Amino acid sequence: MKFAISSLLLVASTLGMCGSASAESTLRMAHLWPAGSVVNKKIFQDWAKQVEEDSNGQLNVEIYPSQTLSQAGKTYEAAANGIADIAVTLQGYTAGRFPLTEIVQLPGVVSSASQGSCILQTLYNEGDIAEEYSDTRVLFLFTTGPAYLHSQDAEIQKPGDLEGLRIRRPSSVAGEMLSSMGAQPLGMPAPDIYTALQRV
Repeated sequence: MKFAISSLLLVASTLGMCGSASAESTLRMAHLWPAGSVVNKKIFQDWAKQVEEDSNGQLNVEIYPSQTLSQAGKTYEAAANGIADIAVTLQGYTAGRFPLTEIVQLPGVVSSASQGSCILQTLYNEGDIAEEYSDTRVLFLFTTGPAYLHSQDAEIQKPGDLEGLRIRRPSSVAGEMLSSMGAQPLGMPAPDIYTALQRV
């Protein structure tokens, strides 16, 4: 049986945890965040500990952070194909794979993480976006709040201020929006952002 936990970052990027559970008691969980990150320590490690406690030690979640089990753009497929049992990935890394889910990235659809999370979970539960995850089993969906633009030198106050700026785009939907405002969107996984900024 295959399992999936899917998450979505509003506007900036989409996030999904997914995987296929085997008969073994150890489940391999792949994600892109660094091992020392708060996300890994306070969300994934705590969740793994809770799974072990709730299963009375019958299930153990072995976490593979920093893209060590699969690259960010291949993580959903790694879960669907059994390379990972549980995986966390940004849905925006697989352009065109989750077009219905990406609805929450559109401007004005949601105003908060809790509202976006309720919308996504409802859409999934009612079958409106479930087909996009037919090769896994979604455990839950959630979103973060609206994304923000960060720049080193340019002050961005209005859409026209984006003209000519090279900006990392987390998904094709965000890329189309940035292009329409004159920006030059660049695709790159989140772990590469820091290094890319150092080279500017």
